[in-house]
Amino acid sequence: MAVSLQTCQDELVKLQRQITLYVEQRPAFTAAWLEAGCTHREEMILEGLVRTCDSLVGLESKRANCPESSLDYLQRANGQGFLDLLEAMRDPGSTPRLVPNQAFDAMIGVGNQAKRTTVEKLYGHHTAVIRNFFLASMVRSTILAFHGEKEHYRTVMTAYGKQRHKADARLKKHEGGTMEQYEGALWNCNTCGIMADLLPEGKRLLSCAKCKPLGRTVKYCDRECQKADWKKHKAICGKDFDSQSTLEALVGGLNLGAPTPPVPRERNESDSDPAVNGEADGDRFPLPVAPFIHSRSLKNQIRHLKQTPKVDYVLKRPEPKGSYGVMMPHPVIQMMFLEVRRRAMATGDPEAVTRLYTLIAPFTQLCEMTLKAVRVQLVAEYGVTEKLLEDTPVETSPRMTVAY
Repeated sequence: MAVSLQTCQDELVKLQRQITLYVEQRPAFTAAWLEAGCTHREEMILEGLVRTCDSLVGLESKRANCPESSLDYLQRANGQGFLDLLEAMRDPGSTPRLVPNQAFDAMIGVGNQAKRTTVEKLYGHHTAVIRNFFLASMVRSTILAFHGEKEHYRTVMTAYGKQRHKADARLKKHEGGTMEQYEGALWNCNTCGIMADLLPEGKRLLSCAKCKPLGRTVKYCDRECQKADWKKHKAICGKDFDSQSTLEALVGGLNLGAPTPPVPRERNESDSDPAVNGEADGDRFPLPVAPFIHSRSLKNQIRHLKQTPKVDYVLKRPEPKGSYGVMMPHPVIQMMFLEVRRRAMATGDPEAVTRLYTLIAPFTQLCEMTLKAVRVQLVAEYGVTEKLLEDTPVETSPRMTVAY
């Protein structure tokens, strides 16, 4: 999580600096944008959105948190909306500039920090950085399209996951190779971005020796790049972070206030089994908060999860297939999922249950289970209406899972 957040912040700062430099080198852009016709600006904005959604694996889904990317917003006041968004992300310092949005900030709990858990604060900041990365990518792609310029991408592996990076950036330091020669996802240098297959013959990417034992992959092409990245990397090098320490190291150690713990309901005889009701695991499997009551199905879910601690959720398939254990494919997603699961188990919050549904839905293809069957299971466990889940849009592309 620490590497992921640091990588996201660093990439956003780089992108915002690129935008600032590009616009400064083209002082006539502002006037030209305002003078362009509405139709031409719309074409450029749509082209910028298409390029952005195609530039990074999974980036298209982040647009849901970016109402500023709508044509109505960007075209308002004869194109001034786009220029306002551009101005809001220019000239970042050592940390990125985050564009405020009242609806999004309310969703992640800005202004209500005292009631948020550490995980919620960390996930909220991470989501805000990703949201701003989408906005900055869209602005940059739109400006490039306006000037008739393009960028070429290829898929690489980084400490954050699969990304598509500009091919010219890979070739700037190391000569040789073209985008058309290479396909597939490869590891790249954490500093200059050179991909493994573009290194000179006999050279290979080297992993940070202190991070490797922690299962954290940070690679460099040479000592020069490792030294250049040290100022940023030293904050996490060889350190095993929990949520709070990640906040302190990478989000500035903000004092965001202690979370307000829920008040548990009065217990009755049916709550006497700690193996079912989570008395011994209050953080992972909290007791229900009145008026919510754990159903028999939810108690069975908790029992299965305790028996298989590496599994994040258990899908109940009909016989003879048996149960299917799901594992979230990325530490960031897993952190978010476990927090949502905890909230759903504590209060039965319909919003938390719908979020569980959207995160579980992609596994249905791999475990040969219908979305309706998942909805029926969640209804039985949390008591929400099936219509609530039916009206929730989901993706069904497969992700990493594990069966047991």
